[in-house]
Amino acid sequence: MLRVLHTNNQNSLSSKVDCSPRKQYLPIWLLKIEENGTLNNLGPQIRQLRFFLFTLPLNETERFKMAKSFHTKSILVKNDSHLYPLQFYIDDSIVENLKKQKIKRLQVSINGHKKITGSLISGGDHQYFFKINKTQMKKFSLSIGDEASLEIIPDESEYGMPLPPEFTAIWEIDDEAKTLFHSLTPGKQRNLIYLVDKVKSLEIRARKATIIMEHLKINAGQLDFKVLNESLKVR
Repeated sequence: MLRVLHTNNQNSLSSKVDCSPRKQYLPIWLLKIEENGTLNNLGPQIRQLRFFLFTLPLNETERFKMAKSFHTKSILVKNDSHLYPLQFYIDDSIVENLKKQKIKRLQVSINGHKKITGSLISGGDHQYFFKINKTQMKKFSLSIGDEASLEIIPDESEYGMPLPPEFTAIWEIDDEAKTLFHSLTPGKQRNLIYLVDKVKSLEIRARKATIIMEHLKINAGQLDFKVLNESLKVR
């Protein structure tokens, strides 16, 4: 629990509460106001909200639960006999901690690079690894046998990866497409998100998003990746 120095003046709380980790929960505009001055110029409702966020016990509610990050080093290995050959094995202590918290999806930063999403995969003998692909291996300038620093953070996002804005734009005018997409399993949703997210061209992203939603509507929510991939190539 955070330690708070009790005072009758809520305006002075900012200097008396050990609250730096909680800043991730504050709106940007409020952080900027704090950087430029004090809370004296803010309304009482805003001061009360800030006080609530900064003094809430960590275990009081899941809504404001702070995700713990794990740091470790691991060597990139290649196992050609596995479906996912490029592997970073994770320390047993970290795996055990993640299991206790029932965390399945992860965001992992490799050597300080942009986080990638994934999950722990069993490598047998009670060992677990995080997989990468050849594109990521090249992007992060890695070679087999390299030791890398990993920052592992529980992924609490709705889809396990960033949602393409092209999907959101379609859903705003097409409720059926939105409903059919969300009727899919989380794994299939992520596969469709990846098909669009990996593309840089805005025009191609928009076209692919449209084709994907059309495919779901034509097939009553059933996903046929072979047919879909052919459709994506033709257009």
